[in-house]
Amino acid sequence: MTGKLSQTTLKNIVLLTKNVERSSNFFSEIIGLKLLHQTANLAELKDQRDFRLIIRQSPKQLYIANLQLIYSLAYSTYGYSPILNFEIPQSEEFIEVIDKAKLHYKCQLDGDIQEDNYLKIVCLRMEEGQTISLSQVVQENEVEKEYDQLIKDEGTSVFEKERLMDPKQQELRRLFDAIKL
Repeated sequence: MTGKLSQTTLKNIVLLTKNVERSSNFFSEIIGLKLLHQTANLAELKDQRDFRLIIRQSPKQLYIANLQLIYSLAYSTYGYSPILNFEIPQSEEFIEVIDKAKLHYKCQLDGDIQEDNYLKIVCLRMEEGQTISLSQVVQENEVEKEYDQLIKDEGTSVFEKERLMDPKQQELRRLFDAIKL
């Protein structure tokens, strides 16, 4: 082995949670993932591309030498890692999705909703401890048309032209390329 790994594929994401049922309901009802399997301690969901999200019950308690009961770190803390980002389709009302998450799942905004001409994005903290990000491309077709025109222009390579785009457009371009794969 040369020390260099061949291309690695991300298989799934595993989240530890205090409440498997409530978390799986959230990802199914709010995010739109399909629930494949659920027990009291584990749930498996998938997106439309068959990427899997595994939700596991975090260990609730540990015993130490003097038999004192303590909560495990995974059970007792709220963390920013990993933050899962879900893209909300343009056909959905962004604010309605957020309001439903807040009302039915007691999610809290973690900062303000950020919005510009191209993208809406917000971070939500779930009651069970996960932080997720919801985003929605606002003008996907306009950015796509702009990029297609760059491809048609002669002279400068697409990569050179992309480098001249503002950073938000560059980010959206990379997102579109990834989606097309």
